[in-house]
Amino acid sequence: MARLAGRFLFWSGCALAVAVVSAAGPAACAQESPETVELVPASAIYLVLRDANIRAMPETKSKRVGSIKSGTRIQSAGKAKGTEWIAVKEDGRIVGFVYASVLAAAIDGALKKDLVGEETAAAGPRCRHRIHFEGKSRVEDEPLETADYRVAFECRGDARNLTFDATMFITEVPYRTSNKDVYQISVDIPEIADTVEQVLSVTVMYHADDAEVVFDAISDPEMGSDAPTKKRQAQTVSEALSGALAIAVSAWGPDVWKRLGERQGPAVMPADSDAQ
Repeated sequence: MARLAGRFLFWSGCALAVAVVSAAGPAACAQESPETVELVPASAIYLVLRDANIRAMPETKSKRVGSIKSGTRIQSAGKAKGTEWIAVKEDGRIVGFVYASVLAAAIDGALKKDLVGEETAAAGPRCRHRIHFEGKSRVEDEPLETADYRVAFECRGDARNLTFDATMFITEVPYRTSNKDVYQISVDIPEIADTVEQVLSVTVMYHADDAEVVFDAISDPEMGSDAPTKKRQAQTVSEALSGALAIAVSAWGPDVWKRLGERQGPAVMPADSDAQ
């Protein structure tokens, strides 16, 4: 999947995207200036959900100055005040407008540094963890990517110490491409499963507008704790990941820790680095 929509080519005040299918000539848009439109804050990055036209001004009848393919990411300068038109930005300049219904607000889940922390499970030991970014994956048949992580745990309990790995991902566009800025985070423990279908998964929702992560579900309620943490504050993606992991640990019940003890195996912690 494409990342940012790439650079734009400028010609007599009109913009043509490299990812564009076609564009109008200079005479078609010489009289319109997107820089004069009043904007209000909006998401900084959007994913194009289906092929879309770029208009010179925030209205359907305005001249088409280009078009962008589904799966492309665009940078935004904001939203035209009183409308649902998103201003497309390239190199600090507004090059046109795309209607919001074909876009989904996007986040970047990449981490420059590992996230480290400690949590004490109500039903288990105190654990040190390190969240390590491993890359991004395309969701099959969807214009959607996830940011993927490996989480290395070192836990100290009364009976024995445990080391194990978990996996984690966050969707980089809103959950089920809704109009709300809500992103899914999942934390899985493959080590205690006999098959892929049996992997224990905890789902947490990141409500970016409300700056919080909220517990959603555990795949096997019988392995859950009696009182998982319901929510945590999260101003950034990094805080959302750390908060979601804390919620997941709180949701693991006694049987999770029992199985981890029975299937104990080595886990290699990534090289030490500062938390982001």
